[in-house]
Amino acid sequence: MRNDNMLLRTCNNTQLQPSPFLLPARSSRRVCSIFGSAAVAAFAAIPTVASSVAAATAASAQQVENETDLLPVILGRPLQEEGLLPEEALDKDAPCEDGDVQCRYWAAIGECEKNPKYMKVVCRPACRTCPRDIATRLPEKYVALEQSLPDPETIGSGPPRVHGILYDPRAMVFDDFITDAEAEQLKALASPHLHKALTINQTTGAQQVDRVRTNSQMYMNHSMCHDHHLVSDIIRRMYVLARIPWGHGEPLQVGLYREGQFYEPHFDSELAQGLARTATVILYLDAPEEGGETIFPKRRQCHSTHFSHCCKNLSNAVGHEGAGRWVTAKKRQALLFYSHDADGRHNTFAIHGACPVRSGNKWIAQQWFRSRPYSGSPHFQDIVKPPVARRM
Repeated sequence: MRNDNMLLRTCNNTQLQPSPFLLPARSSRRVCSIFGSAAVAAFAAIPTVASSVAAATAASAQQVENETDLLPVILGRPLQEEGLLPEEALDKDAPCEDGDVQCRYWAAIGECEKNPKYMKVVCRPACRTCPRDIATRLPEKYVALEQSLPDPETIGSGPPRVHGILYDPRAMVFDDFITDAEAEQLKALASPHLHKALTINQTTGAQQVDRVRTNSQMYMNHSMCHDHHLVSDIIRRMYVLARIPWGHGEPLQVGLYREGQFYEPHFDSELAQGLARTATVILYLDAPEEGGETIFPKRRQCHSTHFSHCCKNLSNAVGHEGAGRWVTAKKRQALLFYSHDADGRHNTFAIHGACPVRSGNKWIAQQWFRSRPYSGSPHFQDIVKPPVARRM
């Protein structure tokens, strides 16, 4: 029988360790082409909870030996008997692509379960009903893993460390990633240039003012990102943290959330516009006295009129009903999460938002990493034309 834990073997001659992400063998080759060896290693280096993975996987499904078998079994019962997968979605020849640009948003608010006959055929990737999605159709595995993670309320109460907060999508928090002095200097550099934050129009791709986002923001220019000693060093550390190849990062963004300001749940990737952001790193430069949590509501609808309720009832709405998580801002802390799975697929559970600040101010620095080398990156020229080494 094939050993799934050895799938992420070698990428550009880089030996990778076993990973908790179970992917078809051919996916490991696709991972190499999409992310590069440095990024793929991020997934392989994630600490595993071996006993939890084994127990959850055994309890959730029988391993399918034949990679072409399109009738995976959950707890001994075919998926269509569970009402999880309509017959139409089992068509081997049906294209595995979303039929509408809104598919991933609908999936994120629970439409795959509420309207399966439409969603699981028209929105197959978003609902994870493509032929090779057996591992991602087993939420029990991830739920079991996430139950072993620390409660969001306790994160930051102990000594500095790394905290895993989600497995699906993969997300983790790092204490003391920057110093107080670095945080204050970033705030000082950004403060004179703040303006009203913009969002990306899902249809046109144009940047626009939107009621779903009310904070202020600014971007560090290319010179600052590339040459400023402090800014460039922090960006370099963010690359290392995310294990993303050089030249994939956008210019660093700094944002300020004053009292009452927020950003409703959204995706960092806008695939309909060709915008694929593999990973995001958020640095908390200053924490508010109350509110301002970063939420991953997952299976709970927290858009629009539901947003306020979710933020006021984090444990029940986000934690219990959505099986999601949230991060309470802590100064100097870094939040890393991956919007795309290791096979390059956009993860609809990567939808996230910033709850309203109830008291004080929240400052963040945000680094987005593209799935491919990005010509708009301040470091793109470094990979196109590497700098000439200085003579000693």
